[in-house]
Amino acid sequence: TPCIDEEAVSLKTEAITKTIETSGEGEPIKRLRRSILQTLGEQTYQSWFSDMPMTHMPTTKGGRCIQLHTKSPFACDYVQTNYLDKLTSLTDCELVVVVSNDV
Repeated sequence: TPCIDEEAVSLKTEAITKTIETSGEGEPIKRLRRSILQTLGEQTYQSWFSDMPMTHMPTTKGGRCIQLHTKSPFACDYVQTNYLDKLTSLTDCELVVVVSNDV
């Protein structure tokens, strides 16, 4: 098994958490980002979610929705296929993954 520097991972996770907290994003998005980091780990968070813009908005039915904006159809499909079920369990908001040309 590969050697893992637990202290280095902990420091990286701490730095990422600080970045999340000071991001200026709304609390529902910060809460989701923290949950993704804690549940899926630093490598997955950094690879797929750290640079992913997220938008929090009300739904027409009075609920809340977080849109995850991906850069390509491939990324959109990959996140939907591999992470959407897990992400949905981490929040009480509806999650929608979209391809955004503005990203």
